[in-house]
Amino acid sequence: MNKIQFRHLLACPNCSGFLQFKRETGYCPGCELRIRQEDGIWQCIGKLATQTRFAQKKYDELFTQEFSGPTDGSYEMLSLIARGNRCVDIACGNGLIEKMCPSVVGVDFSLTALKQAQKNGAQFLVLADAQALPFRENTFEIAISSGNLEHFEDPQQALMEMARISKIQVLIVHRFPP
Repeated sequence: MNKIQFRHLLACPNCSGFLQFKRETGYCPGCELRIRQEDGIWQCIGKLATQTRFAQKKYDELFTQEFSGPTDGSYEMLSLIARGNRCVDIACGNGLIEKMCPSVVGVDFSLTALKQAQKNGAQFLVLADAQALPFRENTFEIAISSGNLEHFEDPQQALMEMARISKIQVLIVHRFPP
């Protein structure tokens, strides 16, 4: 997948409508939302709930430091599952799966985390809320969320979004304290 093909996977995070593109900007004719790409990261985040904004701020602080995540081999396993499939990693953090499989689309609501993922080699990054994913229905073969579900404000909505955008959903729960 190249960057032109990738941007056509994106949809309006508000209404899931098709976007029209002009260079590094997308526009939704339905609700008139504009999204843009800055430094290789698509900015597809809408208005966040207060609790989500608070969590976003905390995660931005967390990812200013080096963060390695669990060392139980789960990221290696997930990168093997992702390889050869159109895959999205919801709440990708600093891109440990994308580091091993750069074709995976990484989504996070922390811009700081996405910048680290980019340094780790991630090629396709989207700043978005897991509860309003900016992709068309059935865009992906696999959606992964590893160790994140308990951090979402509305986990059920995040799961419904994962089901909407992918054929297969993979959830991994870690015994790893944040």
